[in-house]
Amino acid sequence: MATSNSTKWFATAFIFSGRPDPSWEMKDELVARLEEIWAKSRPGAGAQADAPALGYRGCKVLCGEREVWNVYGGVLRRGRERRVDAGREFEQAVLRSAPRGVIPPEVWKEVSRE
Repeated sequence: MATSNSTKWFATAFIFSGRPDPSWEMKDELVARLEEIWAKSRPGAGAQADAPALGYRGCKVLCGEREVWNVYGGVLRRGRERRVDAGREFEQAVLRSAPRGVIPPEVWKEVSRE
């Protein structure tokens, strides 16, 4: 999936209940890095990580109206394909791209556990 200057990529962190979750635009360089992480991740057809009903519930990376990636708890999904997000590398890269102060400290504690 190639990136271009005319393509806008956005990330959303599912953090809040009852108010909008933070979203931000991503740089092409980071999207290219996420593609690299995807390419090296191993298939995980049975991989499943159930996000809680409240609190941090993962991230989404999208281009336009089309959802591209969802990630939570070591499971990376793109369409119907699931892969293992070893060490939560993809998830952490997305969260690190958020503007300063957007991601609460308790989220960092959760995604740093492995």
